[in-house]
Amino acid sequence: MAEIPETPLEVAVALGRIEEGIKNMTEKIDKLVSKTESHESTLSRHEVDIELLKSRQAPRVHWLTILVGIVAVAGFALALLDRLFAA
Repeated sequence: MAEIPETPLEVAVALGRIEEGIKNMTEKIDKLVSKTESHESTLSRHEVDIELLKSRQAPRVHWLTILVGIVAVAGFALALLDRLFAA
């Protein structure tokens, strides 16, 4: 635990140390704020780029879905032709 200053000179020295500590902390906070703003702008640009890429990308259909659709259409056509031309 720190000693309690007894003379005005010791009080002034302690206040000077506190002031320097606050000044150093303020400088570090300012650096962190500038880094955070830089990261925020970079993140915003990336989000815009991602949304642009999403809007440009065509929707994808799985190959199995297309195959099932073709089989269903063929089955419907065969059933319809069977009804139309059945003897």
